[in-house]
Amino acid sequence: MDAEISKPKESKKSNHPIIKNLSVSIEQRGKFIGPGGVNLKRISQKTGVTISSNDDLNFTLFAPNRNALEEAEEMIKIILNFQVINYLMQIIQLNYQMNKLSFSF
Repeated sequence: MDAEISKPKESKKSNHPIIKNLSVSIEQRGKFIGPGGVNLKRISQKTGVTISSNDDLNFTLFAPNRNALEEAEEMIKIILNFQVINYLMQIIQLNYQMNKLSFSF
C-alpha cells in the first residue's frame, strides 16, 4: 500500500468546504452582527457561508468553497470598515463644530 499512496495529495480541490475562525473586537461585534442579526443573515444569503458564534469575540465561518469564503470576508471587511469611517466622520464634524465655535467669539 505504501507503494501506491506514499504521500497525500498536494493540491486540493477548489470546491471543498472551508472552515475559518474570525475574531471580532467587542466594539465591532454589534456592527458585525447587525440589528437582529441582519448582517450575518445577509452574508449567509448572498454567499452561502454560515457564521456561528463561538463566544463573545470569536466566530466560525463555514464556507462551501474558497470563492464563497473570499466573498464573505470582503463583505465583513466592508461592514467593519464602515464603522471606522462613520467614527472618523463624527470626529471631523466635532472638530469642525469646535473650530466654528472658537472663531465666533
